[in-house]
Amino acid sequence: VFGSSRSGSNQLWTCDSDGANATQLTFLTSDCGSPRLSPDGQWIAVAADPGTGVQLFKIPLDGSSPVPTVEEYSIDPVWSPEGRFLVYAGADEGPIFRVRAVTVDGRPYGLPDLILSRGASRFCFLPGGTALVVLKGEFQYKNFWLIDLKTGNQRQLTNFGREFIIG
Repeated sequence: VFGSSRSGSNQLWTCDSDGANATQLTFLTSDCGSPRLSPDGQWIAVAADPGTGVQLFKIPLDGSSPVPTVEEYSIDPVWSPEGRFLVYAGADEGPIFRVRAVTVDGRPYGLPDLILSRGASRFCFLPGGTALVVLKGEFQYKNFWLIDLKTGNQRQLTNFGREFIIG
C-alpha cells in the first residue's frame, strides 16, 4: 500500500510485494502519514481529510466504501499485530500530542496515558502487541523507548548523542 501525488491530487494504491499489479483505489487522501495494511490484508488504515478535518478511515480492499474510524483529528495509524485495534497520533496540544487507540469498529481502546513531543508520531508494535516502540524526547533530540501497553511502564532503549537526529 502506498500513496502518490499527481497534478496536486493524492491517490492511494496497492500492489503485489514485487511491485506488480499496481491498482489505484478511488479514495483520495491528503498527505497525512503513511497508509497501513491490516494484518489480515483486508483493510487499509489511512488519515484523510474529507473536507471536515483530518481523521482516520478504514478502506476495504473489496472495493466498498471507506469507513470513518476516528472522527476527530487523527494521523499516522498503526495496526496492532493481531488487527484488533489501531494506535494513532491525536491532535497537537502545543508542543505535545497524545497517543490514542481505537478498535476496528471505532470504539476507543484503552491505553496508558502516553504523551509525546511533536515530530514523534511514528510507532511500531513488538510481536505480541503488548508493547510499542516510540520516539520520545525533546523536539529535535529523541531516542527510542519501549512502552508496555498494559502497565504503562516505559524504558529507554537507546541513548543517542545530540548529534543524532531521527526523522
